[in-house]
Amino acid sequence: ARQIMAKLGVRKINDLIGRVDLLKQSEFSLHKGLDLRPLLVPAHHLNPQAGTICSQEQDHALEDVLDRDLISACQPALRDLKPWRQFFKIKNTDRSVGAMLSHEVSKLYGEDGLPEDTININFLGHAGQSFGAFLAHGVVLNLEGDSNDYVGKGLSGGIISVRPPRDSSFQSHENIIVGNV
Repeated sequence: ARQIMAKLGVRKINDLIGRVDLLKQSEFSLHKGLDLRPLLVPAHHLNPQAGTICSQEQDHALEDVLDRDLISACQPALRDLKPWRQFFKIKNTDRSVGAMLSHEVSKLYGEDGLPEDTININFLGHAGQSFGAFLAHGVVLNLEGDSNDYVGKGLSGGIISVRPPRDSSFQSHENIIVGNV
């Protein structure tokens, strides 16, 4: 990447942001007759006040996400590698549940993760996007409910199960409980 950037006269990745002048349309046969020039206009040409990089601070409230509770609660398993089981309620605004926990696992134990079934978490409710994303080996997430898109994206050895609520009135084989695209 650095060699390509040097050829373009760019030193940092951030210097590439918004540089549509460095893009050119492919000569690929499927693109014949397609003119992308109207899309390749610098944002500031359309709006002089348009920002292209970090134009406003954002607070994603990462200190308040469900994964922080998971990490805190399963410290004995992370520390002593002893099997650990727990129940949590989940809601559809809880996104990427398991990703930060898996990051902690990978920091401690690398890509091998934990021994099989070390951390086993049962959830009840409606999981948000990317439930179980990048889930590390040795972590099991069981969801009774449903989940939004991208369940298990980047799965890294963990196990995810999703089943309808016990009290559901619908036929499970006729309904979708995991939205993946």
